[in-house]
Amino acid sequence: MSNWKQIETALRQHAAVRDCVVLERTDVARDQSLVVYIVSNQAEVAKISELRSHIKRTLPDFEEQAKFVFRNSLPSMPDGTVDRAALMTVDQPECDLPRGYLAPRTLNEKLMSNIWEETLQLKDIGVYDNFFDIVRDSSLAMEIIARVRKVFTVNLPVRALFADPTVAGMTAAVLQQQNKWTNRRGLAECVSELALQRREQARSPLSKN
Repeated sequence: MSNWKQIETALRQHAAVRDCVVLERTDVARDQSLVVYIVSNQAEVAKISELRSHIKRTLPDFEEQAKFVFRNSLPSMPDGTVDRAALMTVDQPECDLPRGYLAPRTLNEKLMSNIWEETLQLKDIGVYDNFFDIVRDSSLAMEIIARVRKVFTVNLPVRALFADPTVAGMTAAVLQQQNKWTNRRGLAECVSELALQRREQARSPLSKN
């Protein structure tokens, strides 16, 4: 497995990276994983997927589960070196998402975004942020689906998250499922009403003449 020095060296060769630090941290589930802290160049924009691909071109055994955290700056020691111990005490990442944040635009997107943020324990998840750029834990995908089904009262299939793994995509899938249910209910009500009318007509004295 690649060590943190190799990963940092590879990342510093990317045009969008001004500085970086790689640490091993323990998450809320007490699982250890690599966390890559990135300070971006203002003139360049890079998505997490691009940075992963860049590292793997140099280091094929790079850990896919590594988590990327974008920061405006890195804490430093009096001698100017990065204060790694200070980074280890950070409870909430400053930003764990690719640049280009777009806030929820509708109530349904806001509800969906809240589900993602509570499940992933992150803030400011944009409507087009890709789930698989943020986290690689498939169990969290199932938890999101379960919460979506409960909040929106809809039987959303698991494949909806994989088909379009964004807040906007899942919101659209939920609305599509709700429309299907509404249309089916409306059709069922029409059929029931027609059947009732026919029974009433059959009972009418005029229908016997």
